[in-house]
Amino acid sequence: LLFGLSGETATVLCAANRVVVSQTGPRLTLNSRAIVLELRLAPDGAVLLQSLKRAGGGHDWAMKGTAAGINLSSDLVTLTGFSAGSGFQHVGHKHRLTPAGGTELAIDLEHRTSKLFATLLLTAYPNAPVIDLCLRLRNFGEAPLRNLSRFDPLSIALQTSSQPYNAWWVTRN
Repeated sequence: LLFGLSGETATVLCAANRVVVSQTGPRLTLNSRAIVLELRLAPDGAVLLQSLKRAGGGHDWAMKGTAAGINLSSDLVTLTGFSAGSGFQHVGHKHRLTPAGGTELAIDLEHRTSKLFATLLLTAYPNAPVIDLCLRLRNFGEAPLRNLSRFDPLSIALQTSSQPYNAWWVTRN
């Protein structure tokens, strides 16, 4: 156990290969030693962005307190991030080392009404300023997920800036 500056007890969940996954109360931190992502798991099921910055300080890219994790539109549910009141509840979280040498943090959420089960997967690699975001969505309900018009795992609100943002991405299709 570690003790943070706030006096709260912090538990290091994984520190293998210098990627650290830690928990202080409802706050989860993924630290690759190059980039640090902090999320807060709220009691109402929200996954809230607290911080996204390079290790050692610098500019915080996150719009603190905004919902993160998914964009989904269908007849059954519409979400921009796992926000308060969305119907999703935290089921738990776990971590593991990946075959490629990364550390994966999996946050499980369940939408009890529709029986949708979501797993937000965040993978960081030692000393790399990159976090891989993936979302696995499974339907255990009786009704199919119809008219799916949007499904992507990346919902992270960035702070406003006077300079334009440049974005790069890779698609698998």
